[in-house]
Amino acid sequence: MNTLENALRALKSAQTLNELKQLYRAFALQFHPDHGGSEESMKHINIQFQWLFDLLKNKQNAEAKQQRDRGNYRGNHETTETPEEFIEIVEKINRIPGIVVELCGSWLWISGETMKNREALRACGCRWSHPKKMWYWRHEEDMCYKEPGKIPTLKKFAPSMEASK
Repeated sequence: MNTLENALRALKSAQTLNELKQLYRAFALQFHPDHGGSEESMKHINIQFQWLFDLLKNKQNAEAKQQRDRGNYRGNHETTETPEEFIEIVEKINRIPGIVVELCGSWLWISGETMKNREALRACGCRWSHPKKMWYWRHEEDMCYKEPGKIPTLKKFAPSMEASK
């Protein structure tokens, strides 16, 4: 069995939207034509990702609505993010050399050689977090007004996956 089939099978095994995003980010690094993969492989990965993204997004939105209807406002929230938006930001960030990207919850946290790449990060729509001394990207609806947390603390509450270039 080839690695593309394994990657597609792994994408299908994702149980949550965040888990799917983590897997997509890793496979985008592995299969993207700029990183030694082929356009055909990346097309298969993108098609599978988009289909699963919509399924898991609908599942997450239904669960969030049920929780909200019961008065529970913690946990998953409804999202309007599209798979195309996530694919676009991952493709842009993957082109930046020397950075480490970690998906923590629904936010991308970026470290590594960020200062020399700050203009490229800014052009991707990333923002600088002064308290954490890291760059981040999030979908607009994922804005958070809670007290800031340290990255190790955030990892306890949100699944995380690190990928470096």
